[in-house]
Amino acid sequence: MDPQSVVELWWIAPAVVGAGAATVMVARHNGRRRRLAFDAARKELAAAQKESSARSAAARMARADVTRVTAERAAGRADDAVVAQARRVLRDAEQRSKAAGALVRARRAQVSAARIALSTPGDPVERLNAEHDAVLARWMEYETDPARLIAYPQMSDGRSPANAAFLTAVERARDARLDPAEKKISPESFGAYRDAVTALERAFAEAERAAGAAADPRPAWQDAAQSVLERSVEALRNATETWGRRRRDDA
Repeated sequence: MDPQSVVELWWIAPAVVGAGAATVMVARHNGRRRRLAFDAARKELAAAQKESSARSAAARMARADVTRVTAERAAGRADDAVVAQARRVLRDAEQRSKAAGALVRARRAQVSAARIALSTPGDPVERLNAEHDAVLARWMEYETDPARLIAYPQMSDGRSPANAAFLTAVERARDARLDPAEKKISPESFGAYRDAVTALERAFAEAERAAGAAADPRPAWQDAAQSVLERSVEALRNATETWGRRRRDDA
């Protein structure tokens, strides 16, 4: 290659290097984004394991305290009230320990699911947004469809405990919602949003169950719609007949 060509094509090498660097940066960003759920689940598992260890230690201490005060009662240095109180503390500690252990098992399941999802293409934040929006869309059917309003009025009644709990879950999921366009999202923020969406789905299912809509919503919806249609047709028929009689009378 002659020197003139080298001068004319001097920009190619930096451009190629820049394009390669940009590709690597995009790939790293996509990789980090796909790992959000996995990283969040791992951190939550570690926190749950730490809490479970603390709860187990508290239960062991409470158990030892029951043994101690029982011996003191036998020696006449403690009464039944002290023993009863120690046993209540032990029961509470054991329940907390069991709950912490259950949470560890749930977090382990989340880690396994997140590990499998690592190979799933797409943005996990966008998937969470879609799950969130799907629940809201199902809820809006009860708010905007006249037939569903008639069939399931409790779904629009904020005084219903189940519906009130769902509305609270709606607010929490809204506050925790993440924007896929945001470049830096922490595993903690993702985990909080994931849990909020999960709680929203459960609260909606409970609200439907309490309203009687979960068991067989379509037939009830169709019955209500048919009832409204029949009443409308009957009202139109009566109005038409009345108008016809008046025309005949006027004639």
